[in-house]
This record gives sequence, C-alpha cells and structure tokens, in this order.
Amino acid sequence: MKALVADDEPTNRIMLKRLLLRWGYDVVVADNGRKAWDILNEPDGPRLAVMDWLMPEYDGVEICRMLTQRMDGPYIYTVLVTHRNTSDDLAVALDSGADDFIRKPVDPIELRSRLGVGKRVLNYDARLDASNNLLRQYGREMETLAEERAKQLLHADRMATLGMLSAGVAHEVNNPTTFISGNAQTIARFWTDLQPWIRPLGEQLGEDERRTLGFIMEEMPRAIEGIQQGVARVSKLVRGLKDYSRRGSGERDTVAAIDCVRSALNLCSYQLARVKVQVELDESRLGQLSEVYVDAQQLEQVIVNLCVNASDAMVSTGAQSLLIEVSGRMEGIWVVLEVTDHGPGVPDDIISSIWNPFFTTKAAGKGTGLGLAICKRIIEEHGGALDVRNVAQKGACFSIRLPANQRDGSQ
Repeated sequence: MKALVADDEPTNRIMLKRLLLRWGYDVVVADNGRKAWDILNEPDGPRLAVMDWLMPEYDGVEICRMLTQRMDGPYIYTVLVTHRNTSDDLAVALDSGADDFIRKPVDPIELRSRLGVGKRVLNYDARLDASNNLLRQYGREMETLAEERAKQLLHADRMATLGMLSAGVAHEVNNPTTFISGNAQTIARFWTDLQPWIRPLGEQLGEDERRTLGFIMEEMPRAIEGIQQGVARVSKLVRGLKDYSRRGSGERDTVAAIDCVRSALNLCSYQLARVKVQVELDESRLGQLSEVYVDAQQLEQVIVNLCVNASDAMVSTGAQSLLIEVSGRMEGIWVVLEVTDHGPGVPDDIISSIWNPFFTTKAAGKGTGLGLAICKRIIEEHGGALDVRNVAQKGACFSIRLPANQRDGSQ
C-alpha cells in the first residue's frame, strides 16, 4: 500500500519513512504541505497519509480539511503527528477531518498499530467501493434490459396490430384484384376473337388509319399481358399479407424453411429494390428434412431484418456489387439458411458487439440497435443459433441454424 510521509523536519521524515518501509509500505515523502497536497491529488496517489501538524504553506489540519471538502477523489486515511497533547488539540484534529492522532515522540509500536487500523479501514472502503460498482453495473444492466424488454413489447404490439391490419388490407385489396383479373381475362379472350374481324377492315382504311390500327394490334397484347402480370403480383402480395396475418398468433408449427424465406423476400421486396437478390434454395440442397418447427412470422422477421441490413450496408458504403445471396442447405440435423452481402463486412473489433442491445453502426436516427439482438434471441429461443462471419471477396455472411422439425425446439 502506498503511504505519504509529510514532515518539514528531516530527522522525523527519515525516521518515519524507514519505519513504514520496514512494515512493507510503498513510501513517498514531502517536506511541506503544498507538496503533500499535490502528491495526494495524483491519479495513483497514496491512500494513507502520516503528516506533521505544523508544516510550511499548508499544515496537516488544513490538508485534512481540504480532503474532507473536495468533491471527487478517493478516500484517504490521515494520521496527524504533533507535540500537542491536550483534549482541545485532539478535538481540533478530528474535527478537521483527520482519522487519527499520534503524539511525538512517536512510539513505533503504537504507530504500527494505528496504521494497521488505517489499512483495515481502507480495505473495507475498497470492498465497499467494489460492491457499489457492482451494484451500479447491475443497475445499468437491469435498466438496459428493461428498456430492451419495453421496446420488444412495443414491437410485439405493433406486430400484432400489423397482423390485424394486414388481414383487413388483404381482404379489401383482394376484391378489386379479383374483379380486375376477371376483366383482364375477358378482354384477352375478346381480343383473340376480334382479331380475325379487325384485320380485313384494315385494307379498307387509309395509310394513317392502317398505321394506327397496326400500332393498336401490336400494343394491345402487351397491354393485356402487363395487366395480367400486375394482377399476379398484387395477388402474390395479398397472399403474403394473408399468411402474415394468420401467423400473428405467436404459435409454432411445422413449416418449410424455403417457404419462410420466399415469404420474407416478398414482404421486403420494396426495401430491396435497390439491390439484386440471388436465391439458391433448391430442394436438392435442403432435402426432405428442410421443415422446421417455428413461429413462421418470427423466422420471416429475422430474414427480413438480415436482408434489409445487408441492403443498407451495401448502399450506404457505395459497394460496387449490390448483390445479396440467400441460400440454404442441410448440415446433419440442422437446417442452415444464409444471407450474404457484397458490402464491407463487419470490422473485427466490433463483430462480437453487434448482438448487444442498442449497439448500432448506423447514423443517429437510422437504427435502434435492437434488430440483431432481437433476431438472435428469436433464433436461440427456437433452439438454434445466429452467427456472422466475413467472407473473402464478398462481405458479411449471417448464418441461421435451426433444428430440422424438432417440435420441442431443441436438438
């Protein structure tokens, strides 16, 4: 333990230093009060101080009083050494903030015992400070967990509301879509029937009218095909909304991993409009064991989050190849789904921190830092694992591992 010996008399200072060194203390000395005060305020300064009452510049009582009044810095155990021996002197010393008081000439046995008391007090203070730091750390962790849980509950409530809204939107969109689809089929059939009658009429028209009729004859099939493709896309989105709303109960069921991936990509297709998505989910790689026992909506939420993050990472960094690769395979009893981008990857110094709640590399206001933390929790609650690695010549690869059709969610 580091200790200060402060005394303006060289004989006393040398004697006290020798005694403390013999008892195992790491001793620093000062020959006046200002030097003593500066030493005590150093970042790694002494925690134990033996000071003469009367010294130049600052006396021992003044230093004790200043230590008591300062707002920061560690606790320092102080022992005043003096020739004074009255009760009033003792009261002045202790009232100033001194912890102990020893009279000259100093009895080595008494001094060693009094310093032993100081060491015990400092050890108690250190243990108390460590306990307080631990409690503060627990408090911060509990506050973080409470905030995360509150955000998760809010997110779950929004997801439930979105599920109900999706069902309503799907129902409202489905009726006009059916009407448009039926009419488009009728127009296509009528157009096929009309073409044999229209073509002979063109011979009776002038050159400009024939040119206009030729344009109509050429463009009408494309227009009808465009309507049918648009209706098919809207119908696909409606089916996705219906599936999403039906899966809003939070219950698990046996589903094909491929279907979850495709549904997720449909849901976030608008957000991925700036990138190209390459999907490799053929049955030959996944096999018949590709069914998983999951909450399909939650799994889709994870895939959507990973794909959107990949898109944002590439676009925001100006990556040359705006390509996301989504693939799947079997590894023993595990279904492995991977989302790989061609962005900058994840820096090695933060790769273990990206799963922490509220950790984000996005600009202020662009991300909450909860997405990956929630994704990892979802996959682990399903008995799986979510990991990330950097891939040479590409970017980051996020890998989802789920047990194949394990109804208890375990291996």
